[in-house]
Amino acid sequence: MALIKGIDVILYTKKLIGTDPFGKEIYEEEPEIVSNVLVVPSSTDDLTTATDFYGKKAVYTLAIPKGDSHDWQDKKVQFF
Repeated sequence: MALIKGIDVILYTKKLIGTDPFGKEIYEEEPEIVSNVLVVPSSTDDLTTATDFYGKKAVYTLAIPKGDSHDWQDKKVQFF
């Protein structure tokens, strides 16, 4: 029996680097590679549910490896 193997995904985390003259915080995005993530296109049911509740569109569903300690909430992700 073969194991399912995921792909490498780049997760962008925001790091506070300072403030502008008006006091607004300035962030820089730092890329970090996360290995063995499964990526699957979302079903039509997932698309309507995600859009209705959060105003965001779920195009892909990510299966994050067990034991991963990254914060994935509202982060930019790059793959393929």
